Amino acid sequence: MIRVLLLLALLLPIVISQTNAQTIKILSVQGKPAFIKLNHPSATETLSITSSKDTITLNNFWSLDTVLAQGKIFLKIDYAVRVGSNNSSGYQLWLFVDNGRLKQALHINSFRKSDYGHTDYSRFKANTSLTGDNATNYRLILNMKNKERHPGKAPFEINKVQQLIFSIKRRSFYDELIQFRGEYIFNAINSKKNESHFINQAVPVVNVLKDRYYFINGNWYTRYKGTFYTMAQI
Repeated sequence: MIRVLLLLALLLPIVISQTNAQTIKILSVQGKPAFIKLNHPSATETLSITSSKDTITLNNFWSLDTVLAQGKIFLKIDYAVRVGSNNSSGYQLWLFVDNGRLKQALHINSFRKSDYGHTDYSRFKANTSLTGDNATNYRLILNMKNKERHPGKAPFEINKVQQLIFSIKRRSFYDELIQFRGEYIFNAINSKKNESHFINQAVPVVNVLKDRYYFINGNWYTRYKGTFYTMAQI
């Protein structure tokens, strides 16, 4: 009986909670135990996510909604960001660990809501569910719902389900590859500084209704008027 309990302790995710911090145990893609620490320092708008070798920082952070181990190697984090009154917005980040380093398999805006009354509102939600049992056959089912109603416009509602492929080679989920070649402008979160970088690669892309998310050199970006905006600091 003791041996069985010890074996279960090695296989199951472990959550170690502290004030404004928690540590989750998952398996790396190499099959070894990996610990991911989430820390939200008091009086800050940041969440730091740390492995044994690196850290990812989320800015404009408001609160953690859920933190769940998924499959054998993933950690799914749902979190809310600070927005204006009558509005709410949340993001979903999927992580895994490769040789001690954090990898962002997916990062999208998964929830947003604006509410100015029963005739003036918009509500969007994207739910995800993982299928498969190893890195060669993992798929992510993306279930999206968007409902809008505004004065002077016809009510609008759409429901869509799509599948994302996981590629261990590309280190991400995606539903489309887009070839980029040339100089492109990048802007860091909460920064007014733009930088130009040359890209020559097939970029994994996730389409979430009208929104697009681009996975470039280990980080996820949105794009507006030709400029890429990073979603996390690495």
